[in-house]
Amino acid sequence: MGLIVRYFVAMGVGGAVAGYALSNLFGRSGLLGWVLAAMGGILVATFAGLLGSAIGLLPDLVSDGFQTPDILAVSAGALVLPLALIGWPTLLPIWIGLIFLVHILAKR
Repeated sequence: MGLIVRYFVAMGVGGAVAGYALSNLFGRSGLLGWVLAAMGGILVATFAGLLGSAIGLLPDLVSDGFQTPDILAVSAGALVLPLALIGWPTLLPIWIGLIFLVHILAKR
């Protein structure tokens, strides 16, 4: 249970940092704004997965040092969104709806 909570918090922090870092891709007007928001959503999800995996593995990295399997584990975080969509296809319209909501709210 502790590992699940650790990764839940780590992915949340990774998502917050990624969203803040790439927030300028959201809220622009016109078709280009919507395209940037869609690309921003993909980039934020990928960056959040990488960063969240790195944060989640930080205790392990500190305790036993940085090793090759750790690179693979952190890199796998980039695949969080595609793997989630494969496992639960209903997630795609939910994710698209949330990206649209972020884009519209960022316009204000």
